[in-house]
Amino acid sequence: MVDTITNFIGDLLQKIKESRANQSYFSEEQIIEWFCQICLAVQHLHENRIIHRDIKVHNVFLTSSGFVKLGDFGISKQLEHSTDLSQTQIGTPLYLPPEMVKSSTSSSKSDIWMLGCLLHELCSLEKPFKGEAFLQVAHQIIKEDPAPIPQHYSAFLHKLHQSLLEKEQEKRPSIHSILALPEIQKGVIFHLLT
Repeated sequence: MVDTITNFIGDLLQKIKESRANQSYFSEEQIIEWFCQICLAVQHLHENRIIHRDIKVHNVFLTSSGFVKLGDFGISKQLEHSTDLSQTQIGTPLYLPPEMVKSSTSSSKSDIWMLGCLLHELCSLEKPFKGEAFLQVAHQIIKEDPAPIPQHYSAFLHKLHQSLLEKEQEKRPSIHSILALPEIQKGVIFHLLT
């Protein structure tokens, strides 16, 4: 089934606001279901040498059939080679990875950091880094670890969260290695069967 623009019912930001208002967290099953679908979209981009550079809950849209779609490719960048780096500093400041805060360099690993920020927000209903001014947020991104996600989530989700928000981009997993994780594979298989 192809979802048209009329089938969209909102974005993940709206869902997070609803959960915050109801003082209830998303189930781990729901988080992994959404996260898998987003990772499949990112995998498609990376396989085509495109980095999104603005992955955030505002840009993940929900369809009436329960699927999520990654959107807003206004600042995405196609690279000549998969190892190339992009040289522009754009994107949502609260989701910027350390390498983009320090310089204008981004790569596919920048998208992985942004996936970590998105995962953090789905789990905790809060952004991983906060501040009144960009310099305050930038300091946190470069020097501080985000608060841990709530304890009721599994050790797997805690470990995944930590690996995605690794300060050194070389230590972050690739989208392929994320999708190869057994816990994520279950979600991928479910998604492909529906």
